[in-house]
Amino acid sequence: MSSTDDPPAESAAVQAFIAARQGELLAKAVATLEDCADDDLAAESHRLAGTLGTYQLTTAQVAMRNLESAVTATGIGKADIDHARAATLAAMRGLLADHRADTGGDGSP
Repeated sequence: MSSTDDPPAESAAVQAFIAARQGELLAKAVATLEDCADDDLAAESHRLAGTLGTYQLTTAQVAMRNLESAVTATGIGKADIDHARAATLAAMRGLLADHRADTGGDGSP
């Protein structure tokens, strides 16, 4: 095997690792959004967006970036935060359900 064959094998291993973790990360993101204090929501959504993007969960990453933008907007109130969180949670739960259906996994940590 030549050295030019090594990157694809490594890439396949990395992709397998990423795929194996996606359900767990989606489940953790849902749990974080459910339990996170309003004051921590911007920082947590920012952190989650980075993690989800790293694991190729682009739709989830965009949802978290949108949540971060919503909760850091000027003049946002409690009702707005609650609405943004609820909408993002609904989207994340849908992504988790889709992932479980596609993989047959439960997404549990």
